[in-house]
Amino acid sequence: MCLILFAHRVRHEYPTVLVANRDEFYERPTAPLGWWPDHPNVLAGRDLRGGGTWMGVSRDGRWAGITNVRRPGENQPGRPSRGAIVADYLKSQLSAVEYLDQLSESSQKYNGFNLLIGDATDVFYFGNRENRAAGSETSFAGEKKESPQATLLGTHASAFHGLSNDRLDSPWPKTNKGLAGLKELCDSSRSIGHSSLLRIVTDRNQPMDSELPDTGVGLEKERMLAPIFITSPNYGTRCSTSLAIDSGGRIQLTETTWPDETTRQFEVAAIRP
Repeated sequence: MCLILFAHRVRHEYPTVLVANRDEFYERPTAPLGWWPDHPNVLAGRDLRGGGTWMGVSRDGRWAGITNVRRPGENQPGRPSRGAIVADYLKSQLSAVEYLDQLSESSQKYNGFNLLIGDATDVFYFGNRENRAAGSETSFAGEKKESPQATLLGTHASAFHGLSNDRLDSPWPKTNKGLAGLKELCDSSRSIGHSSLLRIVTDRNQPMDSELPDTGVGLEKERMLAPIFITSPNYGTRCSTSLAIDSGGRIQLTETTWPDETTRQFEVAAIRP
């Protein structure tokens, strides 16, 4: 994923709402959203080169999504695919806390990533490049402690969060505009569904150069990567995914792939803590 917009406990009927875009080279082979034949508890799209995924859920209601950190000077070839982080969590039987405890021991073997990870009780943000949000706390093995990596996104407080290829809530133009659209939708009386969320993440508007971050890729590439929905000759938005957890704990996961505009929708039974 290259953009994740997240609303937590904002609408009563949908305590968790998430919409995201996966941006990738068009040539990279990919399987669309579906249940994995070799791991039937996993519902996700699949990167057929690395074997992992960018977002998905398990049959017991655990879910996760990941974005890369755009720091080209720090990336090292030959490191394991970051998509395995999401896939390994969904294939496991671990809670978010248990998986983060395990991941914290091995996170530096991956190139930079940002992870949103949730289960029946908690939602966390975890970054392996020490991108800790101010005032965060994390819970490992039942103990609350300060951490440079994991942020517990308030269990009870309502909040909006945006995540692109930098730290949580970094004010990039696409993140700011996407969050504004998500807030407008959630604050309105309109129903929250895949089509209304899709309108937010298919925005192709080009931000002004003065608004762009400098991530070390040069101005032309910054311009290409700046819109919410990316298009270029060889790289762009491959799919848009929405995840909505209702007040009964049921998860609806929907994906629209581009450019064929095929939509696939699945529902996972209620989460039971």
